[in-house]
Amino acid sequence: MSLCTGQGLWWAVLVLSLSASAWACGHTAEDADDKEQVLAQVYNKSLVLSEVQGLLSDFDSPQDSINQLRTFVEHWVAEAILMHEAEKHVRPDMNLDQLVRDYRSSLVLDNYEKQLIRTELDTVVTDADVKSYFDAHREQFLLRSDIVRYTLIKLPRTVTGLDTFLNWWNRDSLIWTPVISTYLKQKDAWVHRQTDKWMPADGMRQMLPVAGRHRIRRPGKYTMENNDYLYFLNLLAYYQKGQPPPIDYVRDQVEKIILHKRKIELIERKKKMLYNREINSENVKIFTH
Repeated sequence: MSLCTGQGLWWAVLVLSLSASAWACGHTAEDADDKEQVLAQVYNKSLVLSEVQGLLSDFDSPQDSINQLRTFVEHWVAEAILMHEAEKHVRPDMNLDQLVRDYRSSLVLDNYEKQLIRTELDTVVTDADVKSYFDAHREQFLLRSDIVRYTLIKLPRTVTGLDTFLNWWNRDSLIWTPVISTYLKQKDAWVHRQTDKWMPADGMRQMLPVAGRHRIRRPGKYTMENNDYLYFLNLLAYYQKGQPPPIDYVRDQVEKIILHKRKIELIERKKKMLYNREINSENVKIFTH
């Protein structure tokens, strides 16, 4: 399929939104039912000017418009050829009209449901909502692996002035002060704080000396060492595989479940309301009774 020669007049007419005069290869306005000018044709399908005119308005130069139009036409031709070939392989028993109707119905219903959800769904999920659902469905959220919260500090074995650090470490509550932050920075300490976010326990264990990993089973402070470093682990919380997790660990998941249930319930309520409103009206007739 060729888009014709005589490109000077062809492209000039296109960029000027195609006047009513002839544009190339003997094609005239009469050839397009006096209404549309054909840009390309594949078997019985035609691409006409009105389908592409919008493509020409967003470019600063005629050449840019020409390039964009040429690309679009070539793409259209390739798609039309593929569609023609696909239509040759449609099964004789395939009811295309019914498939199209079903697809249209699904699109219309999907659009209505989205509008319904956007305008009528209660999207506020409170802490009480989350707790109530979680307490009633704990077995759905059992952990598949151990999770932890912790602070891990690694100091070179050659560190000096360790008393300053140990005085802080041995306190019941480790409050992160400017003094201890400065000390750790000066001593080239490696610090990994996961106090607000749950992490896989296996990932934490991988950062510890092999010999001490098996000891980490419950919250508390742990110290260990190897040839190069001193390790100080403050394990704040520990949940084992198979246990119900802390509620904050699954909050996002629970919220999504609650909202999904509300969507389904909203649609079902609307369906029932519309049914009750219309079932005895003149708009509905059932002939199987």
